[in-house]
Amino acid sequence: MRIDPKVHSQTRAPGLKADLARHSSIPGAVRHRSAEPPTTPAIVKSTSEAQLLLRFVVPTQEIEALTAAVRAEPAHAQRCQSTYFDTADGRLAARDVFLSLSKRGRDWVQVAVATTSDCTQLLVHEVDLGTRRHGAAPVPLAQLHDGTQAGAALRAAVGDVVPDEDDDSPLLASFAIDATRLTRAMTLDGSVVELAQVTGMITTDDASAPFQEFEVRLVSGPRAPLFALAQDWSRRHGLRLSTVSNGERGARLAAGHPDGFPSLASAPDAPPVDGTHFLQAMLDSCLAQILANASVIGDGAQDRHVIDQLRHGLERLRTTLAELAPMAAGIDAAWEPVFKRTFHELAAHRGAAAIRAPLIQEMRAAGLGYALGCSHPREIRLPNAIVQDTEFQLTLMAILAYRHALPPPFKPGQGSLKQMRKRFAGKLAERHAQVAHAGGSLRSTSRRRRASRHLNQLVRLALFAGPLYDVREVDRFLLRCRVAQDAFTTHSEHRSGLEAIADDGESGVDVKLARRWLAARLDDDLTQCEALLHRAGKAAAFWAA
Repeated sequence: MRIDPKVHSQTRAPGLKADLARHSSIPGAVRHRSAEPPTTPAIVKSTSEAQLLLRFVVPTQEIEALTAAVRAEPAHAQRCQSTYFDTADGRLAARDVFLSLSKRGRDWVQVAVATTSDCTQLLVHEVDLGTRRHGAAPVPLAQLHDGTQAGAALRAAVGDVVPDEDDDSPLLASFAIDATRLTRAMTLDGSVVELAQVTGMITTDDASAPFQEFEVRLVSGPRAPLFALAQDWSRRHGLRLSTVSNGERGARLAAGHPDGFPSLASAPDAPPVDGTHFLQAMLDSCLAQILANASVIGDGAQDRHVIDQLRHGLERLRTTLAELAPMAAGIDAAWEPVFKRTFHELAAHRGAAAIRAPLIQEMRAAGLGYALGCSHPREIRLPNAIVQDTEFQLTLMAILAYRHALPPPFKPGQGSLKQMRKRFAGKLAERHAQVAHAGGSLRSTSRRRRASRHLNQLVRLALFAGPLYDVREVDRFLLRCRVAQDAFTTHSEHRSGLEAIADDGESGVDVKLARRWLAARLDDDLTQCEALLHRAGKAAAFWAA
């Protein structure tokens, strides 16, 4: 969930409808109470499909070159003026469902879009409403999408919303988008792929934001050529993968949070039915978390929670690839070094700057006069530069291509869920035993690091293999482990502060007090780590149930 519906509802202004109608240049695009109830408009054409699409952000310096490259072959430009609708409390945006009325030339189209667990696949249903008399805009009708997957997601999101007093529809105008799409079709190895450069402006009641993106969409044929073309265009123009759609950008802007929110790991929608389904579900979950947070960071955000979630996604993906490599063919060993480097670069940035921010607040709350510095070393790249790295981007696309080339050829005796549970039960028991053995005194640096490493390895493996077992037992086990992890993190932050004071080389009463305070906190931290690690070592083994 990327949009907070409560935040969204609090920032909606009563004058939004009139303002959007004025700014979007779509007369009457917002529905008001009328004397007669609206009737279902005549439908010219209706299309429903699951679209496989890769979306990219275009660097400013590459816009002209990209436009020239798209126009190198016959291309078609079309202006699209859209008004997006949502409930007063932002239910659609909160569930990544979007409903819009768009004017394309003289024709009107109502579009419902819903995301899926696969971050590259969208459920889209378009209803062509034809040309309206006197230029009057139609009103949004959710029932036009009934009987489709996108319509089902729309209905589930709208729920039982009660209409506002001044409006006989629960759907209100939220924001408008005025965009021009420059499209070109390419044929490669039996596939037809549409390239689209989209330039536009998002307008809300009190804000506006331009955007520039590039889309690669599979029209027909096998999927592999789509990823080959995407990698080629990304390499040539420095494009960056993004899962943030125009609808999501608009919803964020309307909610007053254009930078977005951290995206947490999502559990598979249903228990896996076989090894292939398990692999698909795990890759989908990891990639969704990575791409969502990398998209926010690539746009310039440096929020420590977003960086943490990106690192968490990378850690999960590395575990998934490492655990499945002996079982499933086609996993390229060259992927791991790229993700490892990215993971550690992000960790270095977080450790150098973001980790100190909460520690500084904690020291101030304790009444300490000494203030730690909160800048990061110049040799460390900024987070947006880290995620824009070409090798990182191309490797992500290679993983996406691998996921869509599934089912993979599992090695003999490795592909059933029973065989997977047996394999991972043995590994989980081994990791758990290591954590239990690591309990006791953690005063030794080497012992403390070893205990932390074993605990992290156990958590990563439990998160990966968890969907194969009872979810409640897994959650109870992970709760004990994560509490212990938090204690180790707190100890690390306090130790970082003590080292920073030593590096500063300052002296005085404030420095001495800060040193003593941190030393006392470190002693308390170690006692806490020892107790919580012991509890984690005694946690009930969900894999043995």
